Amino acid sequence: MNPPSLFDTIADPDVRTDDPPTSKVAAKQLDVNAREAEVTEALRWLVCASDTHDIQRVLAEHGLRRDRNCVARRLTSLERKGLVRRCGFKDATTGRRTTLWRLA
Repeated sequence: MNPPSLFDTIADPDVRTDDPPTSKVAAKQLDVNAREAEVTEALRWLVCASDTHDIQRVLAEHGLRRDRNCVARRLTSLERKGLVRRCGFKDATTGRRTTLWRLA
């Protein structure tokens, strides 16, 4: 097997190609499965369709402080795995539309 070259690309859904090296190191240290399990569990607690803000709030109530960006990334990876699905939209307090999610 040949070692990777500078021209090889490594597909990592948690890191953008233009992220700084510190972000890439942090992403490698992240336990993605644990974060996905937290988001899935939060959706179970919520029972109904919820947005990232609701999921973040429930995680915080259970002692797990996660920012919305972390929650949103876990939702998209869980969607790719078929564990959650988008089920609509609602208007957020900011006036923007937000996606609603539920367990698949």
